[in-house]
Amino acid sequence: KDERYFSKVDLAFDDWKLFFIFSAPIYRLQRRQYQRLKIPHKYKNRALLMNVNEEVWNEECELLDISIGGCSLKLSYRSIDIPVGSIIMLDIQLGEQSSYIQIGKICYKKLEKFDGKSRVKVGIQFRTSPKYTLSLQSSIQNLAVDIFSNWAQRKS
Repeated sequence: KDERYFSKVDLAFDDWKLFFIFSAPIYRLQRRQYQRLKIPHKYKNRALLMNVNEEVWNEECELLDISIGGCSLKLSYRSIDIPVGSIIMLDIQLGEQSSYIQIGKICYKKLEKFDGKSRVKVGIQFRTSPKYTLSLQSSIQNLAVDIFSNWAQRKS
């Protein structure tokens, strides 16, 4: 696979040896308009997926990653019946912030194994609107700060 990565690298010399010292996390470049942040394991997050069409279903799920343009969710196996193309509402809470509503469309779903159990991974593309984007931007900024702070604490 032709993947590209970036990080901050410092060079160090010792006699005739050259060392590369990674002084920041390594990120995989993505072909997306907005960089997705992976939600760290055990990071407090809650998402409630709600249908806005005729059918009524609510599904509590876990965020896997998030960006301004969308997110990926991990749902229970019974969620395999959720149709691709459905318009949904997502009630999101990340970290200690209060929850907010985001509207989007289910772009893909696939069956995957998580911790040995079959789960459904769903990709959601958010509707962009100033009404919805402000809370989303704030939660993503706080997530990025938390990720960087935790990384910096582990390095010191």
